[in-house]
Amino acid sequence: MIRKIYFLFINLLLFTGIIPAQQLNNKNNLKFKNISLQDGLSQSSVLCVLQDKNGFIWFGTRDGLNKYDGNSFKIYRYNSIDSTSISNSYIKALHEDKDGNLWIGTTHGLNKFNRKEDNFERYIFKDTANSYQDEIWDIENDGASHLIIATNNGLH
Repeated sequence: MIRKIYFLFINLLLFTGIIPAQQLNNKNNLKFKNISLQDGLSQSSVLCVLQDKNGFIWFGTRDGLNKYDGNSFKIYRYNSIDSTSISNSYIKALHEDKDGNLWIGTTHGLNKFNRKEDNFERYIFKDTANSYQDEIWDIENDGASHLIIATNNGLH
């Protein structure tokens, strides 16, 4: 009986606006920061986000891979005369494996970021004739040390 009275009392307060419902539901009072082109983001449509083990936040956009340290951005884009650049600037998937390797899926294939050299290694799927054209949709682990790559040509 006491529970019913308490429940009715809380509902009455909520419906009359004395206690805002948001205040009861949001115990952590989450705060959001808008990061935009003015802050250095390469493009406003962010397609994927990952925070790596070192604390960097990586944003995949249609205009490059953005590495954010909390203050500024470093942007990685495809460069046709640099074979160590990312395979395409349209970034669709990000994944960090258990060894701390950063894997990047683009509209033109799979890449692994070389942290020491600050460049990329491009990967080709042996069972696909046109693997450079494989559009990567997602990258996951299988629970062991294998990556599962979702592409427009199936799973690899």
